[in-house]
Amino acid sequence: RVCAVLWNHEDLPEPLMVPHPWAKQMVRACLQNKYVAIGGAASSSKSHTMAAWGIVNWLSQPAETLVLITSTTVREAGKRIWGSVMSLMNAIEAHNPPCAIRSSLGSIAYVTESGKIIEKAGLALVASDKAKGGKVNTKLVGSKQKRVIVIGDELAELQPTIMQTVVSNLSKNPWLQAIGMSNPSSRLDAFGAWAEPEGGWDSVDHLTADT
Repeated sequence: RVCAVLWNHEDLPEPLMVPHPWAKQMVRACLQNKYVAIGGAASSSKSHTMAAWGIVNWLSQPAETLVLITSTTVREAGKRIWGSVMSLMNAIEAHNPPCAIRSSLGSIAYVTESGKIIEKAGLALVASDKAKGGKVNTKLVGSKQKRVIVIGDELAELQPTIMQTVVSNLSKNPWLQAIGMSNPSSRLDAFGAWAEPEGGWDSVDHLTADT
C-alpha cells in the first residue's frame, strides 16, 4: 500500500517517485547486497530513491527497524535526503503510519498502539560532517535494534572512516545493511574508501568497466 502511494501518479499533480532505469538499478542493488555504494552525478535521484528505500523498509517491520540517515548537518540534510524523507512521509501520513514525526529534530519515531513513542525504531537523521574532528556520532555506533539500515548521504563530505566504523560496531545487531552515496570525488575520501573494489582501485580498467 505504501509503495502504491509513492509510485502512483494518477491522483497527484506530479509524481513522487519516477521509476527510471537508475532508480531501478539502485533498488536492485540494495535488494541483492548487504553493503552498497552508489555513485552518480547530482540530481540522479540517489538521495530521493534511498529515502523511499528507508521508509518502505521501516514500515515493513516498524517496531523492529531503525533507519539511520547520515548527512553533513541537519540544516543541509533538509535540502537533501531528509527533505526527500519528509516529502514522501507527507504523502504517506494520510494513511496513518504508526509514527511521530519531528522534522526539526530529524526524527520519525515508531508509535505503539497504546501511543508510546519508541525512539529506537523509525528513521533518524545523524549529522556527521568532517568538522566533528573525526569523532563518529554515538548514535551511529551505539544503536541496537533487530534490523538496522544505515544510509550515508553525501558520503564524500563526511568523516573519512565513518562507514567502516559504523559497520564494525553495528554488525553486532541481528541484521544490518549499509548504503553509501556520493558524487564521486576522490579515492581517499569516505566514499572512495567505501566504494573501493575488492582488488583495489588499480584493478579497475576504466576503459572497459561499466559497473
